[in-house]
Amino acid sequence: VAYYSGFLYCAFGRPYGLVVTDTDCVTVSAGIDAGQPWRRSFADNITYTDWQRDNYWRAVLSITGKGAVIGYEGDHLTLMQRDKLEDFLEPAVMVDLFETTLKSLTAHQARQLARRMDRSVPDLEVSTAGAACAWIRGLMNGTNPPPTEPAKAAEDTSADDTPAAPKNAYFGRKAFRTGG
Repeated sequence: VAYYSGFLYCAFGRPYGLVVTDTDCVTVSAGIDAGQPWRRSFADNITYTDWQRDNYWRAVLSITGKGAVIGYEGDHLTLMQRDKLEDFLEPAVMVDLFETTLKSLTAHQARQLARRMDRSVPDLEVSTAGAACAWIRGLMNGTNPPPTEPAKAAEDTSADDTPAAPKNAYFGRKAFRTGG
C-alpha cells in the first residue's frame, strides 16, 4: 500500500488495501486510523468502520464489483483473507502479483524494502522479548496451552552429574539472526 499510494499504515489488527481499477486508485482504511490516508495519499480513500464484521470486504466490493479479474500480492494476504476475498468478490480470475510487483519496484522502493527488512540486533531482542512476554501472558490467562516436553530416552547419569548448559543462552537472538 505504502509503495504505490504514499500512505504508510499501522494495521492495528484491521485490513488495509489499495484497489487499482482502470479508472480509479482507492485506499481502503479503517476508521480508527489517525494517519489520515485521504490527506497523505494521492489516491481516493474509503474509510470503513468495524461496526459489522467484514466491512473491509464490503468497501472493496463497492469499488471492484463482483466477477472481476482480481490481482493481489500473495505475501500480504492471509489464507483467511483470501477466502473472504473469494466469498465477497467472487472473482472470475485471481492472479498473484507478488513476483511481478517485486520486479517492478523502483530503486527507491527497493531501498525502502531493504531497510525495512534489515533489522538490528536490538530490534530483534525487543521482538524476541515481546514474543516471550506474550507467550507467558497467554500461559497465565489460559489462552496458550502449556508446552509439551518431548519424551526423553533413558540417560546414563553415572558418568557426569554436571548440569547441561542452556540450549540457547542468548534468549532467542541467535535463532533470529541465523534462522536456526
